[in-house]
Amino acid sequence: MHTILAQLHQDHINLDRLIRRLEQETEVLMAGGAPDLHLMIEITDYIHEYSDRVHHPRENRVYARLEQYDHDDDIVQELATLYQQHHEMPGLTGSFMHTLDHALHLDMAASRDQLGQEIQAFIDAQRGHMNLEEGRIFPLIDNTLTQQDWELLEVDDLTDADPLFGQAQNHFLNLKAALSL
Repeated sequence: MHTILAQLHQDHINLDRLIRRLEQETEVLMAGGAPDLHLMIEITDYIHEYSDRVHHPRENRVYARLEQYDHDDDIVQELATLYQQHHEMPGLTGSFMHTLDHALHLDMAASRDQLGQEIQAFIDAQRGHMNLEEGRIFPLIDNTLTQQDWELLEVDDLTDADPLFGQAQNHFLNLKAALSL
């Protein structure tokens, strides 16, 4: 597996770790407790800053290279779906962050069930997206792209360092501590 694809895969592992933490906080919420909304907002901020702005554009460049090869209609449709999801996810993440911020500043008890449903919808969207990439597209990329393809991708690969799982920026230090990284 090429280093770019390996990093994209590692990003998914890292994102899944954050999603599991969102699930833990959702369990607290649904049990009537007080979830750590600040932590949930910080997780969402990271997803917006890294996944939406760095990771997905990087994937799009790899997908564009993959499109240079002939594929059956299912693969063409799956790539179109992924591009569409990459386009929509920043808005989804921003809306979700707004929902969490709203819950933080208002009485959460009245909307506990709805908030739980919105969190679960966000988690499901993130997981479904990653599952399509990991289950269908990443293996195809690994088996299709040539060394020359990867060399061309490396020329344009100016990806920023991961601000949480790499060198943490100051605004992700609390999240890093919460995850014991």
